[in-house]
Amino acid sequence: MADPDAMEAVHRALAEHTEADEYRSGRPGPPVVLEVFAYCRFAARQFVERCDDAVRRLRPADSVALEPVALLQQFTVRTGWTGPCYATSAPAAGGATALGLGLGLVESGRVASAYVCEVLRDDETGAFWALATRLRPHPAGTDELVDASPEAPAGVPPDVWARSALAGARREQRSARADRPERLSAAPPLR
Repeated sequence: MADPDAMEAVHRALAEHTEADEYRSGRPGPPVVLEVFAYCRFAARQFVERCDDAVRRLRPADSVALEPVALLQQFTVRTGWTGPCYATSAPAAGGATALGLGLGLVESGRVASAYVCEVLRDDETGAFWALATRLRPHPAGTDELVDASPEAPAGVPPDVWARSALAGARREQRSARADRPERLSAAPPLR
């Protein structure tokens, strides 16, 4: 089983953006793109520690915890969401890979909207946070942009927040809005 704190963080982050979605009617929902590098690094370290522990016997749940898509378990159970899920884990790019995939799905017209959820972890305390946003195309004829992400969740250390690709996208969009408004119409807003 995936780490319960990480599952709860993912559920809370996604549920904030999905209260009124149509999938609650039983139709498939928008895809979720999970950035899970921080979780995978944690799960792999924990698995290695358990393998090296001569006293503790490995259990099937130990290997199942390595599966990052299990982070969606609470979200799917509590909301009834059904839809595709893509997991990315790119150490060098961080959440930028997930954000790029989500933007590509929306910009190509393959989906009307997509959720991107980035799992963050403080290696010192072991605490998990998740940050999610919804990507949609701009309404026709506007260059209005919705913030890419909320403010830092309570308790997130500044260095962890600084690693967030979604927070970085928000900073870039604000900068682009101030510097070059014409650039905004090319990218879908992040909600």
